[in-house]
Amino acid sequence: MRWLVPIAAVLLPAAATAQGRCEIPAPASTEEPALRIGGALRFNYVWAGWLEGSRERGGDIFFESVILQGDASIDRFSFSAQYRLAVGFQALRHGWIGWQPSDELLLQVGLVPVSFGLLPYASHSWFFALPFYVGLEDDHDVGALATWRPGRFTFHLGLFKNAEPGLIGELRSSARLGYDVVPARVGDFERFEEETNAVHGRAALRLGDEAIGAEVGISARWGQLWDGTAFGDHQAAAVHVEARLHRFDFKLEAARYRFAPADGSDTVVFGAFGIPYAVAAEGSLFVAGVAYELPVELGPVERLLLYDDASFLVKHVPGASDSALSSLGVRVDAGPVLSWIEWIAGRNMPFVGPETAFGLAAGRSGAPWEHRLNVNFGYYFF
Repeated sequence: MRWLVPIAAVLLPAAATAQGRCEIPAPASTEEPALRIGGALRFNYVWAGWLEGSRERGGDIFFESVILQGDASIDRFSFSAQYRLAVGFQALRHGWIGWQPSDELLLQVGLVPVSFGLLPYASHSWFFALPFYVGLEDDHDVGALATWRPGRFTFHLGLFKNAEPGLIGELRSSARLGYDVVPARVGDFERFEEETNAVHGRAALRLGDEAIGAEVGISARWGQLWDGTAFGDHQAAAVHVEARLHRFDFKLEAARYRFAPADGSDTVVFGAFGIPYAVAAEGSLFVAGVAYELPVELGPVERLLLYDDASFLVKHVPGASDSALSSLGVRVDAGPVLSWIEWIAGRNMPFVGPETAFGLAAGRSGAPWEHRLNVNFGYYFF
């Protein structure tokens, strides 16, 4: 177990999907059967400023993941599944069966998205924003989801029996691709809770058009925590705005969450990518991001996306120190090869400094900003 933490500090979130990077859209429903197979092969370069060895070597390049995805549709039925093989574990990211009884309504069952806050992501960065690390961005759970789009409105209602299952890895409870509360040990700290019996809802309104427009929305979720003997619960709520002004994109989100274990603990354990860590049981999240899309003709490079994302976690736990994350970067599109080049700064932040295990829990008072240069690149086929 001891070797996992230093490796995680530079590899993780190695298997995390960046914004739309592996979101291979399912083919539209047709009367004739439609099938598409897609995926990616990805690598990651990391220069970790807090690790002397990484600084002296000039960083390291690692295999990050192999991604396989299948999508199918016939009549009003559809199917989509994505599986990933990464360093130390492998897992199903999503897998659902869908039925579209009308043009406005889609029903999905299986390992489906937890539609909360900004969609599909609260960030532009490959490294995501802080909501991701507490299970409020790009998460999938086992249950059913209804999506209804009447006119300019979009409504989501989800019912979930449990979080996504851990599959193959040394720490099975954390062998997943989205963060959830998991029963696991972090150092000498051990928790037994897991998520169950959850419901969530989201409502959003689109304004304007694709060139100049915005979406405003609200989200809420509630569920239970089961520790093997007794129930606790968890709640979260958010408001968000995403605006488009020609080539500019702006994201804003504010969220509040609370986890209430049966024994009253002010700390829970989250896990994904084979690594668990501790998180403050109550906090507020703030997200702001801006991106600019720049079409170019530089050899095979046809598009650049310049972005700057910032997110903050204010912990409502006595004595805890807050966390922050900033990502300044560019996405480079060169045909089937996509790359994200990012300068990441974090304080009390997992995988950006030595505070991975307890950075999002008590943290460290006066913790300095740590830095990481991250380059993810891969070949995508679909």
